[in-house]
Amino acid sequence: MMIAVWHRYGTALAAALLIAAALAATPAHAQNPAGPPPAADSAQRRRVYELADVEVQPELLNRSILARAVNQNYPRERRRQREEGVVVIRMLVQADGSADRSNITTEVPVHPDFAAAAVKVAGMMRFKPATVGGEPVPVWVMLPIAFMLERRQPPPARIPPPSGTVARPMPVAPVLPDDAKP
Repeated sequence: MMIAVWHRYGTALAAALLIAAALAATPAHAQNPAGPPPAADSAQRRRVYELADVEVQPELLNRSILARAVNQNYPRERRRQREEGVVVIRMLVQADGSADRSNITTEVPVHPDFAAAAVKVAGMMRFKPATVGGEPVPVWVMLPIAFMLERRQPPPARIPPPSGTVARPMPVAPVLPDDAKP
C-alpha cells in the first residue's frame, strides 16, 4: 500500500486504494492454516498480534487526511531536488485503533528526510481496530508510504497518419448560393 501525492484531489483516492489493498491483501485464515487463536482470557487480550493472527484486519479510517499530510510533510529539500521515495514503516495499531507513536519504525528508508516524514504521517493514522474473538486487539502492521511529486498530464498527442499514406481532408458539405436553395 502506498500513499501517493499526485494532485490535491487525486491524492485521497490514490491513498485510499493503496492502503486498502495492503491491509486486505490476504485473509488472516489463509495466512494461518491453524486458524485464528481462540478467544481467551485477559492475558491473551493484552497480547500484541501479528497481522496474520487476527480474525479481522484493521481498516484505515482517515485516508483523505493522510493524503494531505503526506503532501504537507514532503521534505522541502527532496521536493526542491525533485526526488521521490517510498518508506516502509512498521507500526503498532492499538486496540482503540490509534497508532502507538512510540512503536513506529522505518523498515526500508529511502532517505532520512523521507523516513522522518513517514513516521510523522504514520502517527496520524486512525484505524477500525483488528479483532480476535470479536474483541479489539493491538496488531503490528507494515505499510509503505510513497512521497511522489505531482504528475502533470501532457497535452493529447496528435496521431500522424501511417507512413506512406496521404491524409485526406474531411469532406465538407458544399455551400450553395442563396438563390440555389430550394
